[in-house]
Amino acid sequence: MRLNVSLRQCFLVFLLALYLNNPQAFAESDASAITVTLHGERLIFEQKPVLLDGVTLVPFRTLFENLGYLVSWDEAAQRISAQRGGSKISLVIGSTVASANYITYFLDEAPLIINGNSLVPLRFVAEASGATVSWDQDKYQVMISTDTAESAELKIQRVVESYAFSKSAHDFVEAITRSSGTKNNGYQLDKITVDDKGKEAIVEFTLDFWVSHPTLINEQAVNGDLDMDVSVKVKQKIISDEYDNWVLSPVIRDKEYVVVPMAMK
Repeated sequence: MRLNVSLRQCFLVFLLALYLNNPQAFAESDASAITVTLHGERLIFEQKPVLLDGVTLVPFRTLFENLGYLVSWDEAAQRISAQRGGSKISLVIGSTVASANYITYFLDEAPLIINGNSLVPLRFVAEASGATVSWDQDKYQVMISTDTAESAELKIQRVVESYAFSKSAHDFVEAITRSSGTKNNGYQLDKITVDDKGKEAIVEFTLDFWVSHPTLINEQAVNGDLDMDVSVKVKQKIISDEYDNWVLSPVIRDKEYVVVPMAMK
């Protein structure tokens, strides 16, 4: 019995070592049957999709070009850049930070290179492009679609939600409170007012954050000895581009905010 346990333990250690040295090989095996469709049409990739901890990664050029982007590759910086009208997306191989439409995001998995192909997180790219992503477990299929009949309010809601949990939101709250760290406690969508043409809107939302040792609240100096929960009430312009993709305006004058202290800790 001791011998069997020992052999089993050695085998598990061997498998773990293989995974740590080449996790992509395991991921590719897990994802070998995954298919991806865009508006019902299957996308064909030179490199099979890869599944890492529940995140599907696919070759960037096929995905971006089918979504209507012009793409470029910076070999020195290992950077993938894509532009479609006013929308811009940038990712770097090996980095879990990416930018889309003037907002910086945390990625669950970093882009990587397999067999000479650069792969990017599918959901991040698709949703940053205004599309929705769904998963069919029975078919092992990822489905990307854009609902032209979907209301502006629903599209704006998704943009606000993704921004609320972005790196940019953390950086914004940290900057306006001059704190040494932040933690997201959630958000609330308060109001959306779309103009008559349906191309611009004012969105009002609340960011709830814990901030560490803030020294500034609404441009007034405060004692920075304590941590604090704050609600940041934001009112910002959001604009729809020619692809009906809504983007929060990066212009400073298009964004107003008020910090409401909630509890000292």
